[in-house]
Amino acid sequence: MIQENLRRLQLGGYLGRRLLNNEKMWLDRVLEDDPALFAVFRERDTQPRCIVPWFGEYPGKLLTGMAYFYRMNGREETKATGDAMVAALSDVQDADGYLGPHPRAQRLHGHMHPDTVSVFGWYNDPPLWDVWGHYHCIYGLLAWYRATGGAQALHTACRAADAVCDHFLGSGRSFSSAGEADKNLAIGHALVLLYRETGQRRYLEAAIATVEEQKKDGCGGWLDAALQGQAFWQMPLHRWEALHAIETLAELYRETGDERYARGFTRLWQSIRDFDRHNDGGFSNGEGAVGDPYRLGAVETCCTVAWMALCVDRWRMAHEPAVLDELELSFFNAAMGSLMPDDRIFTYDVPMNGLRQGADTVLAWQTVEGGRDLSCCQANGSRGLGQVVEWAAGYLGEDVFIGFYGPCRMELTGPDGQHLTVEQQTDYPVGGDVRIVLEPDEPRRFTLRLRIPGWSAHTKVRVCGGEPCAAESGFFAVTRLWRPGDTVELQLDMTPHFWPGREEMAGKTSVYHGPVLLVLDTGASGVDIDTCVFSRAALERMTVEPGRDGRWLAAHTEDTSGRSVTLCAFADGGRDGAWYISWLTVQDPPQPPQDRPLWAAR
Repeated sequence: MIQENLRRLQLGGYLGRRLLNNEKMWLDRVLEDDPALFAVFRERDTQPRCIVPWFGEYPGKLLTGMAYFYRMNGREETKATGDAMVAALSDVQDADGYLGPHPRAQRLHGHMHPDTVSVFGWYNDPPLWDVWGHYHCIYGLLAWYRATGGAQALHTACRAADAVCDHFLGSGRSFSSAGEADKNLAIGHALVLLYRETGQRRYLEAAIATVEEQKKDGCGGWLDAALQGQAFWQMPLHRWEALHAIETLAELYRETGDERYARGFTRLWQSIRDFDRHNDGGFSNGEGAVGDPYRLGAVETCCTVAWMALCVDRWRMAHEPAVLDELELSFFNAAMGSLMPDDRIFTYDVPMNGLRQGADTVLAWQTVEGGRDLSCCQANGSRGLGQVVEWAAGYLGEDVFIGFYGPCRMELTGPDGQHLTVEQQTDYPVGGDVRIVLEPDEPRRFTLRLRIPGWSAHTKVRVCGGEPCAAESGFFAVTRLWRPGDTVELQLDMTPHFWPGREEMAGKTSVYHGPVLLVLDTGASGVDIDTCVFSRAALERMTVEPGRDGRWLAAHTEDTSGRSVTLCAFADGGRDGAWYISWLTVQDPPQPPQDRPLWAAR
């Protein structure tokens, strides 16, 4: 079993409250609230239902979120629900390992039922996303195994993977013959992860085969296109689901050392960051890449979750602290913005400017009787929140890195079994002072690497009460004998920074307080937001305090007419049906920086 060296991440403050609420009100209750989740699988041959083609993904997405949350908080309630999910998946698994919701004649290689086509209005005879559903179920089972060590999860995952391999490789079929290549070829990602756990060569060979099949017409061609210099948005298949197929490249590089995989993956990741990652860290426009981060359009929650997963892969590949900046941007803004104020329901669309509506309304057409909450984004949202446990802190060899800042308690287990507890005393990101208290199980010499964000222009670090020293963006490394109770104090530069808009947002500017994107909101700002014009000087003088009524923070400034205006965090924009905007009218915005991210202009 892979040992995840961040064993617990107990968040406090705003994030801790909201994530714990989501865990209790959504994940703990899903089997009770949505009994059709497994009834659809159980009745697939006796009473097949009219379902969306991606229904098979729901258990896997949910279980992945549960695994991350259990790794964070270690709650027995979540453990019980996750174990029940694994038991249910094992129970509905057929004798040959099949783990989907479709009748026998259509499994893995078939087409949607005619009733489904007529009800949902799809084109004639569309292929199923059945292999895609198996990908998510295998991935979720594997995530649960890593979090708990439960052997049933790994056994069920391997049986499902064997069913897929038998159906395709065992019969001479190609994976791409299932159709919907940008979805179904994602199975390669799960297979290479299973190879790492089990050592079964068959899984590695199958994963490599999925990448080779990308070269066929209509099958993506992402690796070769990236190596030839194309950006993701320029490729024929540029929907968000393809990001999970692209994850296969990162994992194959880890297993084989083939530099082609690394180069292709890196270029794909960079092109999405440069051309399709929005000001809030969200990804996509209309469920895919368009090569324009300024274009207003739907920013689907599932798309951002996939982008964050891709960033985790990039972090593990290169260990670049700038990737941690990307993950923080996405988590604090787009992911938290996907969670509605009740902390239970997620959104489908988290627009840069606009309204937020729950998936229970917007995606109600995906649900079935007995499954009022069963939609793609509702199943996936908790994963977006819980992914923080994948990058918040950990070991890089013998070194310890800290990537996440905020009130929290971290428990780490090192490669030799050594234990380290890290407590952060801070109100970050309201303020920029972070006091880190280290509690190793015994005095130990190691290097501590602290992420210094690219947006923090002037950062100071004080170690164990010594003299403060300046720290540049990247990793600030301290090597010493660390004793229980030793402290490190960070002072991050929280003066506003800006992202001047282009294209559709030319003449507009995004304003940030640390990693937090600020918005004008008709409910929170107290003014007609369409008439607000700000001077850069006034924004640079704004004061920030903890928010009220459950909001994260409040940033107080004035517009050019002298009116007092309150900006709020993007995560809190659009409450109670309010309209919000994250692209503001700012006089004399700074020019984009040459040596820092676009959104770090000062």
